[in-house]
Amino acid sequence: MPFYYVPAPVKKSAILRDWLVMALCRPFFPKLILHWHACGLGEWTQTGSDFWRKWTQIFLRGAVLSIVTTENNRKDAESLDSRRIVVVSNGTQDPCSDFATTLEIERPERRKSLTQRCLFLAHCTESKGLFDALEAFALAKKRACELGQRRLELTVAGNFIDAREERRFYDRIAANDLQHPDGTCSVTPVGFLAAKEKDRAFRTHDCLLNPSHWESFGLTVIEAAAYALPAVISEHSNLMSLFPESLRFAARIGDPNGLADAILNSMEFQNFQKLRRFFLDHYQANVFTSKIVDVLQTI
Repeated sequence: MPFYYVPAPVKKSAILRDWLVMALCRPFFPKLILHWHACGLGEWTQTGSDFWRKWTQIFLRGAVLSIVTTENNRKDAESLDSRRIVVVSNGTQDPCSDFATTLEIERPERRKSLTQRCLFLAHCTESKGLFDALEAFALAKKRACELGQRRLELTVAGNFIDAREERRFYDRIAANDLQHPDGTCSVTPVGFLAAKEKDRAFRTHDCLLNPSHWESFGLTVIEAAAYALPAVISEHSNLMSLFPESLRFAARIGDPNGLADAILNSMEFQNFQKLRRFFLDHYQANVFTSKIVDVLQTI
């Protein structure tokens, strides 16, 4: 019987867990299957020769099968000499099963509104692209105003991890370029969203901003697609691999001008049914389950 295991991210406490589990369990199982939910650990073991890296290589090397979430994440499994590597994208339960009677009708109508709402939904950190999103939004807001097109608003949902970044955020949104002509702020921080609030946010916004500097997969972008909510993303390999070019809006990491163009272009997006269908065909939970079962049955 094979031993199925999810390796750690590059975090010493989690790596110690891997060592303990492998030391106690691996000798009793002839085959090891690794399912890489996080990414970076395998590559990290190749960047030095300290005992952390050496022992991680010893414990995790030579799995009979490694399952990775994107083609870009194959490097971890390759670094640890996995004998076989298979890509299986993550999946999720359909959070918008009423799409046909709600958003399929509402999305085209929302495009007619003079106010368009952007949503940032992640940890509020620089590495998640928060400040890139703010700068891009400020530029997009200015351009939309100059063209007399639309009033743009941004909702920032998520917790701050660093007090300095939180102060930087509130200083930035107080600047003149993020105020509306009537004196109100165009950026609304709402903190962490529970399940019902998150569902409402996906339904009542017009694009998702996810210009992350690093992503192991991009689950929030997948969830947004279930609601036919187009996403503005960074050109991180894992994010770019989620959807075909016709269903994504992207710019280089740290490129506010390019991201601003992507925001404005996303406001013209009309292929809501196609985006929703792509989610159903590729990322619904039953699709994931079927692929995983097929892969594991080959062992």
